[in-house]
Amino acid sequence: MAETRSLSLGEYLEKKKVSELQEFLSFWGNGGRIPDRKADLRAALQKLMRDEETVFRKLHVLSKAPMQLLHVLIRSEDYRADIQSVFYNDHGIQLEYYEVEAAARALSRRGFLEISRSRDWIHYGKEVYTIPREMGDTVNLLLAEEHRGPKEVFTLRGHLSGMSRQKLRGLVHRLGFPEEGTPSLERAARFLTAEKGARDLLEAVSNRKLREMFGRLIREYGGVISRARYEKEVGAPVKWDRKRWQRFLEGNALGTMSNISLDAYGLKLEGESVVLFKEIVEAWFADSRPDEEAFDRVLSARIDLLTDLVHFLRYVGRTPVKVTQGKTLYKSAHGRILAGMVFRDDAPVGREEVLALIWDLVKSLELVEVGEDRVLRLTPAGEAWEGEDLVSQVERIYERFLEESSPDGRDFHLRELRKRVGKRLRAVGGNGWHPFMGIPFTVRNDYLADLDEEGIRERYRNRFQFTYDPPRMTLPGLARDLADWLLRRLFVLGVIDVALVGDEPAAVRLTELGQKVLGMQPGDNGGSGLPPLVVNPDFEVLVFPEGEVIELVHTLDRFAIRTRSEEVSRYRILKEGVERAVVKGMPAEEILRFLTAHSRTPIPQNVEYSIRDWGETIRFGTQREVVLLRVDSEEVMDRVLALEPVRRLLVERLGPETAALKERISDWRTLEELRRLGVYMKG
Repeated sequence: MAETRSLSLGEYLEKKKVSELQEFLSFWGNGGRIPDRKADLRAALQKLMRDEETVFRKLHVLSKAPMQLLHVLIRSEDYRADIQSVFYNDHGIQLEYYEVEAAARALSRRGFLEISRSRDWIHYGKEVYTIPREMGDTVNLLLAEEHRGPKEVFTLRGHLSGMSRQKLRGLVHRLGFPEEGTPSLERAARFLTAEKGARDLLEAVSNRKLREMFGRLIREYGGVISRARYEKEVGAPVKWDRKRWQRFLEGNALGTMSNISLDAYGLKLEGESVVLFKEIVEAWFADSRPDEEAFDRVLSARIDLLTDLVHFLRYVGRTPVKVTQGKTLYKSAHGRILAGMVFRDDAPVGREEVLALIWDLVKSLELVEVGEDRVLRLTPAGEAWEGEDLVSQVERIYERFLEESSPDGRDFHLRELRKRVGKRLRAVGGNGWHPFMGIPFTVRNDYLADLDEEGIRERYRNRFQFTYDPPRMTLPGLARDLADWLLRRLFVLGVIDVALVGDEPAAVRLTELGQKVLGMQPGDNGGSGLPPLVVNPDFEVLVFPEGEVIELVHTLDRFAIRTRSEEVSRYRILKEGVERAVVKGMPAEEILRFLTAHSRTPIPQNVEYSIRDWGETIRFGTQREVVLLRVDSEEVMDRVLALEPVRRLLVERLGPETAALKERISDWRTLEELRRLGVYMKG
């Protein structure tokens, strides 16, 4: 007859004598009066030995060997093992037989376990150690928490790696594993994440309220929420129950409960929390593609930021713009520049904020400089900016956005997280919409899982070891900052489009420009097949949204002024725009070839004639600072210019006796050669 293996705390205490229970209570109690009646002793011990805080305190007074024995037992089936199994355990814990026996007796005197003799015919007569079920559950939670790192808490794979083979086999077979025997860790993880999937695992939950609640926690909190936040923000639709929820989550391979300290990494978990494994959260969002019909609006910034940045540079190039002592724009210049910007008024980021961003970009990219008179001037890089390739421009700004710093130290985590956003966007692909918060949540959870592999603890300590109050970010704060970066940087740059439900971002998709910047090959975005431009006789150019027209609009911005930004954008060709483009290296003939190649209708004759005429009126002059060299005769000048050092300095011979040099002749050897020719320099 098979012996009963599981032992409840009530059964365990019922077997004990009054003297044994009194000895237990002297250990578990707080020094108060110890009752004489067995019922009173049992009631007091039941309460104390089920209390997590009490168990936690008592565990920490145990010596090394008893703690090691507990570690072996809580990883055994039904928290039960014989002495031989403990001695030959496969958890890397080494104890001699006498240490096992001594540790077991020490734990038995304190009420942690029962010692019995096996009645199984295989192990007949061997000592067997059993932890009462409720005590084992609590000890398991506490000891596992102490030894779990971020990977074991936040990932399914890490959680499975801490299981015994027996428990791993039991878990996957209970969830429908189709093969016999114990699977490898890789096979078990693949079955749970790929073959079952997040939605199947969640749908298998029989309790509808729990199922809906955990789905909501994934959707709104990325699968990680503290008890305080749950009760305040979610409203506690199901009463918080750590033990029950942990058994439930781990038993269904969905997640765990944790109070892991992340302080050493510069993060805060905010106390006891529900944690849905990162693989489950990622798979849930992957299966939650939004329905476009549910969107109220779709916003696309296209290349409006680049258009406005060029508008800023043009304004600086033609107008003296003086800055304050603190190197900020005066209100008058600020207002005039703002009035000429094209960034949409209905975007989630205001035009004032976009102008502030442009001001930061032109300084950080060194497109402008402030002279001693505090007047802005274009640098050579600023002069050349307008002629750069569109993707190159966006890549430079994108790199700048990745490396942005913040004075409060928040960029410590965010710089790494921003890089992971690009990887995540590449992973979800360029076709279709994806849940907006799915990006920051999955990126954050990936980061949490990789804290140790990325050496975040050491990097955080090295950066802030001399800081009095080092910054620590909450996990919701990480996700919020990433969502903010998506809107205020990637959307503004035209890397992503955003769909709104009401006023809230609901979905995100990569633009063709975003795909190029992230190194992807853009797919076919469709269109009617017709050229996207129409040029009217009044010099207005209509741009229809036929496929992706970003590159085309970038070229159009070089010689035309945008007058309206709607689904069909409107531009106007003006003389000053054509002249500016010709000066910047785009001749009139190139402008006409561009319009002809992309227009649905022939270019009106008056428009073609005017563009040619405006281009032909441009004449170029050059200015150079030179040193004038004069000698008394043409013959001597011929000899002077024949000298190699002088010939290297020659800019142009201006007459028989005059030449323009790049700089003064100062080399003593050259001066000596001139003196041999009878030429002495003066002045």
